[in-house]
Amino acid sequence: MFKNRVLYVAVVLILFYLAMIFFHYGLYVLFYLCLLIPVAALLWLLFLRKQIQFAWSGVSKDPRRGENAEVAIAFSNKSYLATGDVIVRYSVEDIFLKTNERKRHILSLGGRRTTLSSLSIRLRHSGTVKITVESVRVQEPLGLFSFAVPVVQGSVTCTVMPQMEELAVCPIKNNPYAYIEEEVYSQVKPGDDPAELFGVREYVPGDRQNRIHWNLTAKQDELMVKQMGLPEEWACLLLIELIRPDESLSEAEQAKKVNLLMDSAFSLSASLIREGHRHRIVWYEAREDVLFEKMIEAEEDVFAAFQAIFDTPFYEGGKTGILPRFFSEYPDSSFKNIYYVSDRLFMDDENLFRESRRDAFVTCYLTSDVTPVNEGDEWQVLPVREGHIAEDLIREVVA
Repeated sequence: MFKNRVLYVAVVLILFYLAMIFFHYGLYVLFYLCLLIPVAALLWLLFLRKQIQFAWSGVSKDPRRGENAEVAIAFSNKSYLATGDVIVRYSVEDIFLKTNERKRHILSLGGRRTTLSSLSIRLRHSGTVKITVESVRVQEPLGLFSFAVPVVQGSVTCTVMPQMEELAVCPIKNNPYAYIEEEVYSQVKPGDDPAELFGVREYVPGDRQNRIHWNLTAKQDELMVKQMGLPEEWACLLLIELIRPDESLSEAEQAKKVNLLMDSAFSLSASLIREGHRHRIVWYEAREDVLFEKMIEAEEDVFAAFQAIFDTPFYEGGKTGILPRFFSEYPDSSFKNIYYVSDRLFMDDENLFRESRRDAFVTCYLTSDVTPVNEGDEWQVLPVREGHIAEDLIREVVA
């Protein structure tokens, strides 16, 4: 709009200069007509002011990193007059990474119609994104003046899920050494454990006679058999270290490390549950000094867990991370496989794995190049590289 005003003043000055030099009647007419343009523009704008309404909605679904978030916007112009540029200024705040980017969207409105458009936002990072429409201004066709349109709903948030890498092999190691005392039975599938009754169904040829439910058979007047329970184990633990990347790195490099960390943890958890391995995800919240734990029994639990993780801010790295807190808070817990996803290994992490793993097989997935001092058969450290997540997460299985 500033450029249009400068151009208008320049045109008026040039016409005035030419009229003074040549004393031509037509030049004087053009000069006075140009002086009337701002008045006409103001009248145009005043007529439009009460005739335009703006509405917008949130993101239709939680997108994945690398996709576009489409925010629908709608303008209703009840007058017969068209507008000039309509400028929508909005901001995209990444709450997880604490970054804020301001953008604008420009369109124009015809007379007596509703115009639909969308704010297309490229989502380059995982986490919770807050989209705020800061202002909407409508210009008249010449772009000399504008007015603000009220914005009813100020902001919406959406959770940007990490990218999912399909693993060809599930990274579970068969571990006969760890004994899991906790016994939980499946709610969806029967088994052969007589200690738990899953349900009762009609008899089919081939069923064992010792499973016939005689009391219920007498009542139903047909053979009914018992379905035994299927014991399940919470044998896998996934620990996610939410330490802020090194501040000496650029903002882009820090975001790259966070994306790699979240993509790795998300792919690992989703692959475990798709193979039927229920597990726990644990992460640390530094402000409240508390460990959060989420039981993963279905794919929707993975999404719910990462929504909660993205609400947890990163904490500054010290001499220790989540491992000493977890092993001190849960001294008697037992797992067959422990997965640790982090950007770094702390000074005492290797000793903790050797002393506190309680026969569990431990795999550390690091997003930085770190070489452990004493890596053994019972625990190992694997680097995870951008573009190679799927093969890096299963390297120890197929090697």
